[in-house]
Amino acid sequence: MNDVTWLIKDGMKVNTISQPWYLGWEITNRLASDHGQLKVAELYDQQSGVWKEGQLNLLFGRQNAQVIQMQNTKPIPVSMWPDKLVWLKARNGKYTVKQGYMELQENVQTAQLTQTNLQWLHMWRWKGIIPKVKVFIWRLLSKTLPVAQNMHRRINAFSPMCQRCGTENEFETHCMFFCPISRLVWFGGRMGIATHALPMNIEEAFIYITNGIDDEGKRYVCYTLWEIWLARNQKIFHQKRADPIDVWRKVNQHMNIQVMAN
Repeated sequence: MNDVTWLIKDGMKVNTISQPWYLGWEITNRLASDHGQLKVAELYDQQSGVWKEGQLNLLFGRQNAQVIQMQNTKPIPVSMWPDKLVWLKARNGKYTVKQGYMELQENVQTAQLTQTNLQWLHMWRWKGIIPKVKVFIWRLLSKTLPVAQNMHRRINAFSPMCQRCGTENEFETHCMFFCPISRLVWFGGRMGIATHALPMNIEEAFIYITNGIDDEGKRYVCYTLWEIWLARNQKIFHQKRADPIDVWRKVNQHMNIQVMAN
């Protein structure tokens, strides 16, 4: 409702309480609860078109009365034109499906970006994880890694199919959690995670498996993701056979190095 308002013409259509028509109208129902059927047209003189200042002050309070008069500095003309509902996001006040869709997409993207940034700032404070792995995790959560699905969006000729298992498109959660070799890495690792129950969204999946665990567990998750990605690239670009045992060994090396450093 904050994106729409009534443009007052003859004032006959707009209810002073239940419909938006001036900046601050939301509190009208508290200040004028006994005037639920009052129309805007009753608040100005029909002959001169000038606001009834005393009635405005009585109903809405002096501050809101001043706002109403400032928004309508000229006397309201006696008009045969009906009041008009306008959309504040458009210059001409007209709502279109296209503009509404664009506004919705922008709001969704802003919300997602804010959530991702908060997660990133939180994760950056985690101890025992080298910077390049933190940057990798950020790219993973922000969906900028060159997994096949992302490459397909940029280059249509590029196949979105996972080149390791060939069973479905390679998006972030498939690459890191759902691909059979990735499932085996997680289930056979020290945390014994069954990834089939994880959310489809990569950020939600990451939050799910790192929520409530200690620093060592967080390090283990981040280094496992890192080594799964490196093993995936070795398979695709160098035809090296995927080996969960090799991934476990390298993750343990990272963990041991951090323990020694501490």
